[in-house]
Amino acid sequence: MKSMLTKIMLTTAFLSILPIIAFGYTYNLGTTFSNTVNPDGSGPWLTINITDAGANTVTLDIQGNMVDMPNTDPQKINDIYLNFSNTSLLPNLNFTFVSGQFGAESISLSSNAYKADGVGGYFDILMQWRSNRPIDGTDHIVYSITAAGLTAAMFNDTCVNYGTPPGPLYAAAHLQNAGFDSFGRFESTWIGDIPDDPPNPVPEPGTLVLLGAGFLGLAAYGRKRASR
Repeated sequence: MKSMLTKIMLTTAFLSILPIIAFGYTYNLGTTFSNTVNPDGSGPWLTINITDAGANTVTLDIQGNMVDMPNTDPQKINDIYLNFSNTSLLPNLNFTFVSGQFGAESISLSSNAYKADGVGGYFDILMQWRSNRPIDGTDHIVYSITAAGLTAAMFNDTCVNYGTPPGPLYAAAHLQNAGFDSFGRFESTWIGDIPDDPPNPVPEPGTLVLLGAGFLGLAAYGRKRASR
């Protein structure tokens, strides 16, 4: 009886680890669309990481990779577009600014309501920064997003009613002062993640440690039983 109870306790402990596996998604905005401008610098010009950060919590990490244009204003971003698959939970998302130079002036939430210009398609979340307080250079901005039942996987969705190219996008942004067009005019452009390379979920390192510990515990128990 004691042996059976021990087995049940070990199995329960192991299974309890599985639901808390934290996944992260990375969106590299290195594809341009809706304009003929080829931005200076190499893409991605913006990287967005969305990861699980505990129960009902997700971390939104925005990393700039833009360049200062010679004799002009630096490249900057005022608008970021994201997708969200859970329509009923979308209005309940709570964004908390954690760190960075400037937080967004406004965050709008509505299913398929925000168009990323031209062929970019419609998104569910629009984050807007003031024109004089944009994301620029190598800015690193972090938000904590909370809601009951929220997971990072809910952001791993594509826009709707997109044109071709570039096809469905997971995220998009408006890049100001991107570069000069063929007529020598200084223009903005739109950037999105690479549609041919959708993000894959990657378990967070801390969770892998817990999962490994669970396997080691079960293996040790098995060896102990075999030596009796």
